Amino acid sequence: MANDNSKPTQTLFPLETCPQVSDDDFNLFHSIDRDLYTRLLQTLGRDPTESVRIMAFWMWLERESNDGKLVKRLLSLPPLLLNEVADETKVCLMCLESDKLHFGGEISLLPEILNCPIVSLRFFHENRSAVLRSIAKLISTVCARAFRDIPERVRRGNTAVEVPAVIPAMMFNPHVTLHHPALALQMPHSPPVAARLPLHIGGGFPALDLAAQRHLMTNNDLGEMVNRNVSREENLPIDDRTVFLTFSKGYPTTEDEVKDYFTRRFGDFIEELILQDVGEDEQVLYARMIVNATAVGVIEEIVGRGNKAKYTINGKHVWARKYVKKSRSPPRGGRSGAANSP
Repeated sequence: MANDNSKPTQTLFPLETCPQVSDDDFNLFHSIDRDLYTRLLQTLGRDPTESVRIMAFWMWLERESNDGKLVKRLLSLPPLLLNEVADETKVCLMCLESDKLHFGGEISLLPEILNCPIVSLRFFHENRSAVLRSIAKLISTVCARAFRDIPERVRRGNTAVEVPAVIPAMMFNPHVTLHHPALALQMPHSPPVAARLPLHIGGGFPALDLAAQRHLMTNNDLGEMVNRNVSREENLPIDDRTVFLTFSKGYPTTEDEVKDYFTRRFGDFIEELILQDVGEDEQVLYARMIVNATAVGVIEEIVGRGNKAKYTINGKHVWARKYVKKSRSPPRGGRSGAANSP
């Protein structure tokens, strides 16, 4: 029998025919990607469809540069600086979609984050066909599944930003470019990024001082800064990454109800939920929700700018605020009390 050497070599498990995993397992595997996409929409107020393309570009960069922590480092950036990186990425995408390289200036943040000076608009444009194919594949095989529930969840839960209703078929269509007319519309009534940020963020970075954040670029300190910030978050004491929850008396709320609600709304970030220790017939009135070290930024989103937020879980009111550890000894002449008692 003649050998047929004309058939292309195939991998044993091509991406499209890999054994199917559940949506929960798939989302868990892409939890950091989901957290970053959520931040683009919820914290920065960016367009959902445009943000899908930005995320696919970052995920492609992470794979091609063999930098397995790129998305994690981007997640650790101060919000205004992350917004600058997203704007720069949008320029890269528009450059990829253009037949001619006619964009003035050059990118500066992405080469610094990647520690790869070869990364430039010219580099992307010269390899545009291959890059666009890879991004399209990521959109259709990863983003369409991992991100599909997030825009609606953000739209329901975020009152500070008006996220427009989107058509999933367009949002996850890899052939829709940033030049599409629907993407030319600005998000209505969306306040500036600075108006939605606290004065400082984790690590002492001034959230509203973009000049100070960009100064990190000129001193080649960005790589060291983001690595230090990631390391700091991973080593945060449990008390510093804990949300304190209180429940309405007379309306028992179960552990599963709390976990399901906050996971659906903010992603897979819960490391542990510790309920008040009560008797068999007593109602739990408070709990401590410990956040994963890689997702501490979600605490600000949960408790809000006033450090106290109210949620309704299956018709029952739940209040959330930052956890403050109870003092070991009361002040002299004063009464002792739990800092986080309901």
